[in-house]
Amino acid sequence: MGVNIDTVRQEIIDNFAHHWELNDRGHQREHFEAVFQTGRHISICLGLEEQVKEVNILFAAYFHDFFAWTRVNHHEMAYQYFMTADHPLIVKYFGHAMGSNVSSDRFNVATACRQHRASYKGEFTNQFAELINSADRCFPGDVQALLKRTYDHRLTTHPDISEDERMALCIGHMKDKAGSKGYARYPDLYMRVFADKLKLQMEEIDNL
Repeated sequence: MGVNIDTVRQEIIDNFAHHWELNDRGHQREHFEAVFQTGRHISICLGLEEQVKEVNILFAAYFHDFFAWTRVNHHEMAYQYFMTADHPLIVKYFGHAMGSNVSSDRFNVATACRQHRASYKGEFTNQFAELINSADRCFPGDVQALLKRTYDHRLTTHPDISEDERMALCIGHMKDKAGSKGYARYPDLYMRVFADKLKLQMEEIDNL
């Protein structure tokens, strides 16, 4: 019998939602769910359902920014946590952490957390890591939603500046990251599904 994704999602929320309270408003459940839906969409579009477990996409989506209250090394912290945690819920779906003898599913989710950032430049360990890195770019097209997430983050990091100053920072960051000359990485899996829409999104960001 297959895993019920709605049940697993609720289990994650019930067990871990309090850990997200330290994160800024741009790295909460809404973002985690968007990453999950994007990852699932890419998997379906490219016919990867037989190779990629939906429950693994769900856990990677909900844990990749688990420590996003620190923007410096939250990806490494998420990797270490998922590789070593013997939390009952993680054990339920991934088995116990036993040093280097972790399950392949646990390793895949942990590694995807480590390699999810837009600034990641290395080779992906496997296709699942590439999928989650792609999913973290989310569906292209809604520039205002991207701007809102960036603004929510700046509310935390720059609480004492004016709204105009904060918005200028947000627009500058979006252009640097996601504009046509931005540093954000869009892996092959992402481009195979979203290339045309991404081009239009970049143009809209350039014109902000």
